[in-house]
Amino acid sequence: MIIDAEMISECLGVPHMGELKLPLQVPDVKPEPEAVLEADSSYARSNLYSVIEMGKQALAESLNIAHQSENPRAFEVFGGLMKQLAEVNQQLVDMEIKKMEMNTKANNQPQTVNNTAVFVGSTADLSKLIKGDSV
Repeated sequence: MIIDAEMISECLGVPHMGELKLPLQVPDVKPEPEAVLEADSSYARSNLYSVIEMGKQALAESLNIAHQSENPRAFEVFGGLMKQLAEVNQQLVDMEIKKMEMNTKANNQPQTVNNTAVFVGSTADLSKLIKGDSV
């Protein structure tokens, strides 16, 4: 038995809306690299915040379990979680420092002036020019 959209609409007692037509072509829009970088860093930052919050909850639970069981392995697990949480916090700080460095590099790029002189001629012409003789 084949179930289609009309049968489902009839069973639910709602009118059938017809076939859904999706656009055939998606416009190829390339965002600016700065916008992509900002979106990615914002996404990564929010993920790190989530990991830190979940880590804090897991750390509290692990400490409770370690105290209740008085098992050395439970305290070892607690220490491992604490170390991992500290590393995630450091990653968050490092990410912010790198982002600030990238912003300052983009804003404070020195303007280079190229003062290059090129002589076109033979070595004999160059030696005459240096000595002050006319070419």
